[in-house]
Amino acid sequence: MELSGGDIVECDCHGVDTLNWFAKAHPVKAVGQGGLRYPIYYGDVTSDHYDIIYTYPNGTEGYLLSARWVAGFRDVKEQFFGSKGVLETARTYYKLHGPVAAARLANDDKLEDTSLIQKVPSKREITIDAVEAFYTNILAGKPRNMSHEAAISTFTSILGRMAYEFHREVTWDEMLRTG
Repeated sequence: MELSGGDIVECDCHGVDTLNWFAKAHPVKAVGQGGLRYPIYYGDVTSDHYDIIYTYPNGTEGYLLSARWVAGFRDVKEQFFGSKGVLETARTYYKLHGPVAAARLANDDKLEDTSLIQKVPSKREITIDAVEAFYTNILAGKPRNMSHEAAISTFTSILGRMAYEFHREVTWDEMLRTG
């Protein structure tokens, strides 16, 4: 981890990028927890799981949940909580939790009512779409410079890593000052 940012910076920065994209901003703070439940016999990995709550300027919260090397279980997704429900995104689907037109029950506390969850599978794994768009833009002579967005996603990932490693809230400004 001395030379990399660990899994959150190396892998989950793409999920963090999704959070920033939805929020149309970078977060003002993050709080998180995580750790290493099972020993990793290679590298200098310090966590196999974490959950981080990012808070954005308008009060929007984005959740990054990640679990790796945990008895064969792996999960990476983003969740957005709003007044009309929860949007969950992943590489192969998105889910809307909350009032949907087809809901049989008006009370979303009735857990047996699965009509309150609308799951829409992706037509294909979204990485394929991203790579296709990248090449299409190059071939069209319109490459897109994503360096600013990439830097913000990297900083956001570092903010989340600091929050779960310090086990406390970390602000964007604090993260920048300590860098």
